[in-house]
Amino acid sequence: MRMGAEIEPADVMTAFGFRVHSTASNRLHAVRDDHHFDMRIFRMNRVPSPSKIRALRDTVDPGEIVTFVVPKATARAQEVVADIPGVGLVSGDGLIFLPGLTLIDTIEPLPKPRGRVPWGTYAVIRALIRTKQGRSQSALARETGLTQGAVSMALSKIAAEHHRDVDGWSTISPSELWDEFMETYPGPGGTRTFWYSMAPFNEQVRVLRKRALLSADGAADLIAPWRTPVKIVAYAAEGVSLEKLGFSPATREESNVEFVIPADRTIFATAESWGLGCADPVLAAWDVLQIGGNDAEEALEIIRRTVLKRWGT
Repeated sequence: MRMGAEIEPADVMTAFGFRVHSTASNRLHAVRDDHHFDMRIFRMNRVPSPSKIRALRDTVDPGEIVTFVVPKATARAQEVVADIPGVGLVSGDGLIFLPGLTLIDTIEPLPKPRGRVPWGTYAVIRALIRTKQGRSQSALARETGLTQGAVSMALSKIAAEHHRDVDGWSTISPSELWDEFMETYPGPGGTRTFWYSMAPFNEQVRVLRKRALLSADGAADLIAPWRTPVKIVAYAAEGVSLEKLGFSPATREESNVEFVIPADRTIFATAESWGLGCADPVLAAWDVLQIGGNDAEEALEIIRRTVLKRWGT
C-alpha cells in the first residue's frame, strides 16, 4: 500500500537495467552497460525554462548531470532537455533521457508531486506523540532538530488538538495526532534505491544497523514484534555501498531493502529522542503501511497500541 507515493527515479531506472546507488539525498550514481552517470536530482511538476535549466546547471559539480524527475515527459520537455548539454530527464510515465542514452516505456504516470513539504510539522507531531509530558518550544526543537521558530510555526499548523500549559506544549489526543500523521505524511523525500539479499532477516538487520537507521520491519521487531518481516527501510545521511555488503540491486517489487537518503532530516533527531535504536515508531509504522502485506493493517494497529500505551506512562 503506497499512500502519497512519489516518483522514485531509481525504481524507474532499475526496471531498465540500471544499477543505481544513492550518494546523497539529491544525488544518484547510475550504471548501465558502459554508461556511467552522476546525477543531481531535481523533482519538479514540469521541466523548467531553458534559462532556468542553464542556471541550475551552473550550480552542480563538474561532470554531474542536472536530472529532472517529473510525472510526465511531454514532447516539449524532451526537446528542451535534448537541446542543453549535461541535462537529463526521468519521468513517471516511463522515459529516461540521459546524455547519450534514451529509453522509453509506457506506464501509468504517478500524480504530480506536492509543493514544499513541512517536515517540521510532522516531526513535532511525532515528538508530541512520544510523551504526555509538556515541553517548551526549545525542548521540542532539540528533539526534532529544528529551530525554535520552526517549532512555533509547526505547532500552529497541526490540526489535531494540542495545547500549552505551565509545563509546556503537549496533547491530550495522541491518537488524533497519530491519524493525522498516517493520513497526510507524504514520505521522507530524498533518494531511494532498492536492494535484495538472500541472507536471513536477522543478518540483514545486523549488517545494516551499523550503517543506517532502520525502519519498517527492521524497526518493528524492536518496537512491537508481531508479523513475519517483509522489508527493511534503511535511512542514512550519506551513501553506503550495499553491494559490498552482499545486497544486489532490485526493483521495488523484488526488493527486501529500501535504502533512503531522506530530504526529511528530522528523522534522525526524532529517532534519537525516542531512544529505541531504530527509527521512531510513528515513522516505522508509516513505513510498514507503505510496504503493505496482508497483515500490514494489523501490524500497524499493534504498533499504535504500543506507542499510545507508552505515551500514557
